[in-house]
Amino acid sequence: METTVERNINDSDAQLLDAWITHQDAEAMTAIVRRHSGLVYGTCVRMLRNHADAQDAAQECFLKLSNVRSSGDSVPALLHRMATNQCLNALRGNRRRRERESRFGEALDEAVEPTCDDIQL
Repeated sequence: METTVERNINDSDAQLLDAWITHQDAEAMTAIVRRHSGLVYGTCVRMLRNHADAQDAAQECFLKLSNVRSSGDSVPALLHRMATNQCLNALRGNRRRRERESRFGEALDEAVEPTCDDIQL
């Protein structure tokens, strides 16, 4: 008789995802993560060029996969699309944050400049 882990090694990605969706089979999700973590992490590193940010983005992809409710797509294609979108969102967010910080820094520099009226004798 096959154990759950042995069964998961031989199951297709679609079967594993279906087992996760229908039965919340933790071993099925573990098998998916083991099979595809390299693909997801590699995509994130290439796009973000930062290992810590790539780890965060890859983890977020698998969290999002755990909430998927239909197994219509190829799991590798789905994860690659999730990783790409997650990285694009992170890059856009980082760009917006840098722009906000730059504007705030410029405004702060202007506000700090003392004028003659600010100096008291």
